[in-house]
Amino acid sequence: MGSENGAARRPFAIIAQSWAAEGTTLSVIGDLDSARLGALREAVQVALGEGHRHLVIDLSATTFLDCAAVQELLRAVGPLQDDAGAAVVLAGVTGAPRRLLDMLRFDAVIGTVESSENAIAACCQQPNTLPDGWRRTRLVR
Repeated sequence: MGSENGAARRPFAIIAQSWAAEGTTLSVIGDLDSARLGALREAVQVALGEGHRHLVIDLSATTFLDCAAVQELLRAVGPLQDDAGAAVVLAGVTGAPRRLLDMLRFDAVIGTVESSENAIAACCQQPNTLPDGWRRTRLVR
C-alpha cells in the first residue's frame, strides 16, 4: 500500500511492556506522524488507566517523528503533571527523530537516555532528578 506521494508506508506499531506495577515501556516502531496520533494517545491512556506512573517511550525503532507527535505526547502525559512521583523518559532516540528533538531542545522537557534499560533505571532510582518541563507544559486543545 502506498502513501499519497507514492512512497511505501512503513509498518507501524506501539508495543506496551510492563516492567513494574507502576512502570511500562511503550516501544514505537515506524513513523510516528500526525496520522498515528490516535494510536499514541490510546497507548498512553491505556498505560495510565492500568496505574502506570513511570513511562518509558522507546523510540529506538522510530524512523520518523513530527512536531504533532511531540505535542500529542505532551498532551497524553498531562494527567501525570501533578504527580510528584511520576516519570516520563524517552529512550534510544536516533536519526531523524533525534535531530527534531535536538532542534526543539526537548531533552529539557522530557529526559532522554540511550536505552530502555537506562530509562527504567532512571524512573526507578530517582525520578525527581529527571527533566520535568513536561509538568509545566499546559497545552490547550
